[in-house]
Amino acid sequence: MIDPSFESIIRTVAVLTKSNWSVKVWEVEINETVQEDFLKSKFYLRARQDELTLDITYECPFIPWQELIAHKELYSGIPLASTDHILHLKELKGTDRDRKIIYLFRPIESTRPAV
Repeated sequence: MIDPSFESIIRTVAVLTKSNWSVKVWEVEINETVQEDFLKSKFYLRARQDELTLDITYECPFIPWQELIAHKELYSGIPLASTDHILHLKELKGTDRDRKIIYLFRPIESTRPAV
């Protein structure tokens, strides 16, 4: 998740497009000239480059931005949501794929029966 300010979203889009990523919101390709109103309530950017896909959330109704940034993890200087927060969101979504990812990080906890 990134800072939800419009300026942060635009900076992110600009960096990605300058690095040859195709950036879309709900299957509509965008660039740094996108209007703020278009982004409201759409929750994330999807960037693609070759076979790589990067989903970047800028709105999260489940975890406040302040909590995410307080527990961020840095990857090459880029702040990312903590592994625990990402796994929590995957637990909320609960797809088979999400459960498999959770198991990779928490194999013992994932095999415990639900209480």
